Amino acid sequence: MQMNFLEDVKKYITFRTTSDLENFQNHILMCAAKCFAYSPKVYTARTQLTAIDDNYHNVLDLAHNNEGQKIYKRYYNIKSKNLSVYALKDVKACNYIPELQKTIVSRRLESGVGPPQRRSLRRMVPEALHFMFI
Repeated sequence: MQMNFLEDVKKYITFRTTSDLENFQNHILMCAAKCFAYSPKVYTARTQLTAIDDNYHNVLDLAHNNEGQKIYKRYYNIKSKNLSVYALKDVKACNYIPELQKTIVSRRLESGVGPPQRRSLRRMVPEALHFMFI
């Protein structure tokens, strides 16, 4: 019995989970879905904002009930037939967004570039539309 335990210890010492990485990848897919085509700048901006959001909420405290006890939830994995228990985290709050918006606007104004200029769209003439569908 003791030998089996010693063999298992090697496995548990080197064991690493990829759940955090998978969670982050799912978060990216929510913000930059594959079914839409994004320009490289837009995709980069979306993934960077996703990383900021993930980093901010990754360190949430554990949720507590009215009596001050941690709240736990059970999870049953059908495939492995294991029951797991994990502590719930606090509700996600986006308190950092106004500060982020303020920083973005102030940096844009300090850069001297200013907001993008409006461009008038070229008026489409019916003759030009005819050639587009041939």
